[in-house]
Amino acid sequence: MVGELSLDGTLRGGIPPGALAIASSLSNHNRKQTELFVPHVNAAEASLIKGINVRGGVTTLEELISFLSGKKRYPHYGTRS
Repeated sequence: MVGELSLDGTLRGGIPPGALAIASSLSNHNRKQTELFVPHVNAAEASLIKGINVRGGVTTLEELISFLSGKKRYPHYGTRS
């Protein structure tokens, strides 16, 4: 997950501004982890990197937990290969 988590549990979009660099680093250095959760505003930028499954639209920590436990789905912005 990439983003700034506020004290009330919401994920702030647009922060950090380096979603592209983070996705690139993930792609280059960690072949096992291929899924990246980002706020909606960062999804298009992060999806430019090959080999990363970008999931956008996460707004709270609670929503991320719901996804990881199989209770909720998020838009898939595609995987470049």
